[in-house]
Amino acid sequence: MIVYEVGPRDGLQGLKPLPTEKKVELIDGLSDAGLKYIEVVSFVDPKYIPQMADATEVARGIRRKKGVVYSALVPNMKFYAQAQETDMPEIAVFLSANEEHNIKNLGRDIATTKERLKPVFEAARKDERTVRGYVSTAWGYKGDDTPVADVIGISRWLLDEGAYQVSLGDTTGMGTRRTIQDRLLDIREEFGDLNRFALHLHTKREDMEHKVGASYISGMRIFDSSLYGLGGCPTDELLGNVDTEELVKHFEAEGVATGVDLDQLGRASTSLRNTLREI
Repeated sequence: MIVYEVGPRDGLQGLKPLPTEKKVELIDGLSDAGLKYIEVVSFVDPKYIPQMADATEVARGIRRKKGVVYSALVPNMKFYAQAQETDMPEIAVFLSANEEHNIKNLGRDIATTKERLKPVFEAARKDERTVRGYVSTAWGYKGDDTPVADVIGISRWLLDEGAYQVSLGDTTGMGTRRTIQDRLLDIREEFGDLNRFALHLHTKREDMEHKVGASYISGMRIFDSSLYGLGGCPTDELLGNVDTEELVKHFEAEGVATGVDLDQLGRASTSLRNTLREI
């Protein structure tokens, strides 16, 4: 079972900007806790996301631990250059399975977004840099279900372009235990297994265990999470990311090894809470 930590990027970009040294301290603490995959920053225009204005400094300032994959979100070729400059081993790109959401989130339709991402994939192949793809609204948007064919189509495009993994996002928390399980089974039937897929849930804390449990039964083995549950749905403050600490506790209680040191993770969580009180 793999825990993919997205807190330093997804969790922090919706808060007041943290000092650079505190971000570096957080990421180093997560590395020390045994997390093997950590999304550390997004390279984006600070005019729109000022929380990531110091992304280059953070990427250069972290202590890179052997065996840990550090990644950065990259929307287009303009910002791919920062991934090159900071020697990020992995980048992430994102698309929505819903046209309206893609336009609202990225300012352009799905077809145009694909064209902007193609040179990113080409550059990553040339640089031998792995690419992870996100599919937003994989369970629906504004109360309307996203057709599974649309989710499969976006996922297949990302994999065909060279993504080694696709993270399926329940962006607005529409998925239930049953619909999450059903959708994952449909995707597993289409692709043969879920080995190249991850799950990125936005959920209320009290629903997390049910949804994660249903996903695991369906064959999901890679889960995105954020320390302290930070981040989540921008339209509903109750729908956060899955809390990394709670996710690890859940699986350890079920006898599923995560490779994460809960004591060290708890220290990182406490440090982050203290930092958030100060800003």
